[in-house]
Amino acid sequence: MAAGDPIPWSYIATRVAETELTSDSSIWDDSPELSVGTVSATLVSGERYIIWAQGRVSGGTAGGTAGIRIREDSGISGTQLQFANVYIGSTTGNGFSFYLYADYTAAATASKTFSLTGQSTGGVHNQQIRAAANAPTFLVIDRLVAQ
Repeated sequence: MAAGDPIPWSYIATRVAETELTSDSSIWDDSPELSVGTVSATLVSGERYIIWAQGRVSGGTAGGTAGIRIREDSGISGTQLQFANVYIGSTTGNGFSFYLYADYTAAATASKTFSLTGQSTGGVHNQQIRAAANAPTFLVIDRLVAQ
């Protein structure tokens, strides 16, 4: 594609795959990291993708932080692509919002999985991702632009 050529609409932020979590995750406590959801798609070598997650996290006691991660591959052992510490200010069942965004370039044309994980990173225990059918947590793969 040369400079000035029109870009087809399908090349701009095309949704590739998404997972909607519509119920609360399992509870994690102390330091173990827990995978709470995955999203998978066939990615094309050399193309850029945005992996993003949006949702809420709550804790059983006020104060402290929950570490929310996007990881490559399934589970908790894949490469960390993005991390956010979310402060748990109170025990509200609604939880506290997070948004993570990772830029990823596919190394091969193949199926690829990404995980959303949670871990207590300070003070608060009995944490979990909060979700419901009318207020889901999202884990999404968007193609940024065809190259």
